[in-house]
Amino acid sequence: MWVAVDPISVLKASADYPFDREVREMAEALVESLRERIGLLKDIDWKVLEEAIERKNVAAAVRAIPWRKFDEATREMFERAILEGISTVGRRAAEIDGLAAMGFSFQPMDEHAINWAKSHAAELVREISKETRRALSRVVTLNLRAGVHPYRIMEDIGSMVGLIERHVQAVHNFRAALEKRGLSKDVVAKRVAKKIERLHKWRMENIARTESLTAAAKARNMVWEQAADMGFLDEQQVKREWLVAADERLCSKCASMNGQQAPLRGSYPNGLERPPAHPSCRCAENLVFAPGYRPTKPRVSRPPK
Repeated sequence: MWVAVDPISVLKASADYPFDREVREMAEALVESLRERIGLLKDIDWKVLEEAIERKNVAAAVRAIPWRKFDEATREMFERAILEGISTVGRRAAEIDGLAAMGFSFQPMDEHAINWAKSHAAELVREISKETRRALSRVVTLNLRAGVHPYRIMEDIGSMVGLIERHVQAVHNFRAALEKRGLSKDVVAKRVAKKIERLHKWRMENIARTESLTAAAKARNMVWEQAADMGFLDEQQVKREWLVAADERLCSKCASMNGQQAPLRGSYPNGLERPPAHPSCRCAENLVFAPGYRPTKPRVSRPPK
C-alpha cells in the first residue's frame, strides 16, 4: 500500500487546504485587476453600436466592443499573476513537503513555468472573451425581441458587459418580473442595477478563485517534478493522490475522485492532470510513497530539466 506524506486522506474542510492564505491573497488581487480589465470593455464605440442596433445587426453591435484592448491587457495580467502565484506557492510547497529542509531550491521562473503561464493565460482569455461575446449577443437579441428602445439596449450593454449568458437571461427575467408587478421605473432600475453588480462580483470572484487554485496546483506539481529531476524524489517510488474537501459542499464529480492516484507526470483516471476539476473546486493533491520509501537528499544534486 502506498503511504501518504502525512496522515490526511481527505481535506476535512477548506481550512485544511495548505495554501489557503496564498490562494486567498492571489484571488483578492486578481479580482481588483479583473475589475480594471472589465472596465476596458466599457470603452465602447457608441456611434458604431447605435448604428448596429438601429440596423438590428447583433454581430456588428458586439464588434463595437474593444475586444483586442481587453484581450491583450487581460492576458498580460494573468501571465504576471500566474507566475507570481507559482513562485509564492512553490516555495511554500517545498517547505511543507520537507524538500526545502533537504536543500531543495524551487526554480519558479524556468522556461516550463513561463511557457505554461503564457499558454494558460491565452487560453483563459479566449474563453472569457468567448463567454462575454455570447452574453452581449444575448443582451442585444433579448432587447430587440422585446422592442426595447435602442438607448436602453446601449445602457444594458454598458452595464452588463463582462457577465456570462445565463446571467444576462437572469437579469432579463428579473426585470420582467419587477415590471409585471407594476413597480416604478426608478425602483426597477435600482434593483436591476444591484443584481447586475452582484453578478459581476460573482463572476470576477469565481474566475479569480479558480485561477488562483489552478496556479497553486501547478506550482506544487512543478516542485515535485523539479525535485525528481534533481534527485530528491524517485519518480518510480512516488505518486500523486487526489484529495477532496469532505463536507456538505462536496459535489459528486469530486467525490468520485477521492483517493484516486496518478503518476508524478501524467493524468488521473478522469483525464485531468491536476485539480481543480471545475470552477471554485476545493480539491487538492498529496504525494504518496511506495512501501518503505522516503525522500532523501541526493549526493549530487542534478539541475532541473
